[in-house]
Order: sequence, then C-alpha cells, then structure tokens
Amino acid sequence: MKGIWLSIAFILVSDYPVVVDDKDVYPVEVVERNLNLVYYGEQLIDVLIVALDEKPDASLQDLVDALNYYNRNDTFMPFA
Repeated sequence: MKGIWLSIAFILVSDYPVVVDDKDVYPVEVVERNLNLVYYGEQLIDVLIVALDEKPDASLQDLVDALNYYNRNDTFMPFA
C-alpha cells in the first residue's frame, strides 16, 4: 500500500480492482478504509501531464483544480 497525506485528503494509490462474478473486488486496504475509486492511474497521469504541459509552473492547487475539473467535465481544464 502506498499513500500520500495531503492537508486536504488521503490519497491511496493501489492495485486495480479484479472482477469476480461481474463485480469489482477492490484491494483490502481500499475496502477497510471505505474508499472510492476516483481515477484510474492512466487518467490521473494524463490530467497531470496535460496541466503541466499547458502551465509548466502549475501549483499544487492548480493540479488539484485540473483533476476536479476533469472529474466534473470529462475533459481537460483549459489554463489559457
């Protein structure tokens, strides 16, 4: 289990769920903490890469805003 504590949230980077009987089965640490899947790894990385390409000096708050924007709009946040 790998985790990063931020002042705003606990973020857990974990294994992908496995499918058993057509249902996602999440790793134990995810279930024990009653966490929800927000991003698959590729999505998270893509959003961060695009944000940093558009705004190389992006702050941590800019990156969080970009992730939230993507989550709400299913598209990348424009920085221009």
